[in-house]
Amino acid sequence: MVQPDVPCYKLVPHPSFGMGMVATRDILQGEVILTETPLLYMPMEDVESESEILERLAELTEEEQAAFWALCDMDASEGVPKTACGVVNTNAFTSGVNSDHSATYRLISRFNHSCINNLNRNTHYEEGGK
Repeated sequence: MVQPDVPCYKLVPHPSFGMGMVATRDILQGEVILTETPLLYMPMEDVESESEILERLAELTEEEQAAFWALCDMDASEGVPKTACGVVNTNAFTSGVNSDHSATYRLISRFNHSCINNLNRNTHYEEGGK
């Protein structure tokens, strides 16, 4: 029996991608899994600018910055350092009324996601992408 009051996910190590979310129980159709304010919410035109992302990161608390840098960068490897652009491009979701913004989250970004998904998300634009 599904228990909606019991968390339906947990954060676990992934052999290729650092940490990721996995289901801990069946998830009800239409169930709200997680509500989270993004670490970064920025126009899509800025996601390729390392300096723009770094400026926005500087506005975050040390703990929020650490959470951002703990996310995976698929472009980084041995000898190739992690970059802010790499973290955003690996973990961000398109957002905004016309998908004109990028949102990078502490936890939501750890859900496996792709262009072909089975997870729907709602963004509350008036709350800065929450």
